[in-house]
Amino acid sequence: TDMPFIGMNNSALAFADIDNDNDMDLIITGQNSPLGTLTKLYINQTNMLSVADPKTQIVNVYPNPAQHTINIQVPDGTMVGKIEVYDSRGKLVVQQQSGQTLSVEKLPTALYMAVIYTDKGILRQKIAKY
Repeated sequence: TDMPFIGMNNSALAFADIDNDNDMDLIITGQNSPLGTLTKLYINQTNMLSVADPKTQIVNVYPNPAQHTINIQVPDGTMVGKIEVYDSRGKLVVQQQSGQTLSVEKLPTALYMAVIYTDKGILRQKIAKY
């Protein structure tokens, strides 16, 4: 895909629910000249979250931030099928087929999005590696 942020300075990113539809949106900004020209990109990640009942699908990820290992706690009776971790550019950096612990030891210090696939739906959680 075309990525207009190559060569940007003073770049930043944030996750927020911009359109108030209960899913996280990704905002990336960057300055491409000393005169202050600003480029913005908005990606709505609508298909990333789907759970049968959001009130009962709470995931606890700890410690967060983490240095070596992250524990993933899901409600009793919920089976974790697959865990994916994406960097701020949306690149898949870790994929694990099952389990409730995730090694982040080899990842560089940054913010990531963990996508946890369960038998009840798909859960997302921001994680920080230090």
